[in-house]
Amino acid sequence: MRMLARVQDALELTFEYVAIALLAIMMVLVTADTAGRYLLHKPVFGTHEFVEAYLMVGVVFLGMARLQATGGQVAVDIVARHFPPSLRRVLLSAFSAIALIFLGLIAIKAATQVEHSFVRQQVIATPFPFTTVPMPVWPSWFLLLIGIVMICLRLVTQTVLLLTGAPLPERSGSGH
Repeated sequence: MRMLARVQDALELTFEYVAIALLAIMMVLVTADTAGRYLLHKPVFGTHEFVEAYLMVGVVFLGMARLQATGGQVAVDIVARHFPPSLRRVLLSAFSAIALIFLGLIAIKAATQVEHSFVRQQVIATPFPFTTVPMPVWPSWFLLLIGIVMICLRLVTQTVLLLTGAPLPERSGSGH
């Protein structure tokens, strides 16, 4: 189990670094586009589409599992922290199971969309001259799928640990 946990942690950390790199690329690209648009009157064509279709999806979804693993997401636990540990354990397990159901449905839809857009060779329509280099749709869905699968794996791991009596997770930055 420890080996599996280390592999999962390494994958999550790798995807977190990829999300950070994509965020840096997005910042440089948007800055260049803005500077080009307002200073040189020559924007970087396709910036909005590239940021929207690829970079933003990667930034949001590739970092979700690591965020869940570290407890970095926003949570309101004013009441829950006063519950007995056994009740908190049951509630966390139930919430994880509910999240897994919905995220599983999203993963199924994303996998279908990856296959559909890849087979049909769908591209992003853009009014700019950037259309000479078609931007395929499937990588965006693939990034979403990877992120959703990773958070599902994290939720399964956390639920199993909760149900087997592992210590309750400490929230990072919770002020305890």
